[in-house]
Amino acid sequence: MTWQHAGELAVVLAVGGGLMSRSRSAKVRAVGAFAREAAMIGVLYGLWQLAGRLNGLSTDGALGRAQWIQQVQSDIHLPSEPS
Repeated sequence: MTWQHAGELAVVLAVGGGLMSRSRSAKVRAVGAFAREAAMIGVLYGLWQLAGRLNGLSTDGALGRAQWIQQVQSDIHLPSEPS
């Protein structure tokens, strides 16, 4: 999901959750609260994606970066995660 899609989804969830919060039904208000929380997660995810794009990072090379980090840790004799 791109940062744009995450933002759009967050707006929809926030608006829907806000409208549901005006309901007389406790169940609908609870769903509205959940939708607003999900909107916040969507905003944070979108910001994370945008920050990665601005820094020139992508999820495509994540495994390669992880292997590089592990190699550097080994080269400078840092303890491994299991130890």
